[in-house]
Amino acid sequence: MHTDITVGTRLPAYAISMGRVLLAALTEEECAPLLAGVTPEAFTSRTVVAPEALAETARRGYGWVEQELEEGLRSLAAPVTDGRGRVVAAVNVALHAGRCPAEQSLAVLLPHVMEAATRISAELAAVGRWSPVPLA
Repeated sequence: MHTDITVGTRLPAYAISMGRVLLAALTEEECAPLLAGVTPEAFTSRTVVAPEALAETARRGYGWVEQELEEGLRSLAAPVTDGRGRVVAAVNVALHAGRCPAEQSLAVLLPHVMEAATRISAELAAVGRWSPVPLA
């Protein structure tokens, strides 16, 4: 792997687990302008550029990218919601795909990533209830 991801790095949303979680939470009308004019690039032979990937992410409730941005890189993301249940962020973990089979990574990591997202979502909901200024 050679990806150098630092704070502020910009990556195409369709090719990363966090981006898929955020895009999958949008309605078709909200998503269309974001993807208009975007010609999805296949970064690897495994990159999924079909719109069905967003539907699958929404159905599952988490994002999973298996060596789509870069060979050897696997990532998992869960949605973070605000007090109204809107997806406003995502929690992500990335690891080298050679560490273990994909199914094992998912089985071990998914409960932890989902729990972290649930806890953050609960905190955001609590802040929204007690904030004197309405959070948009």
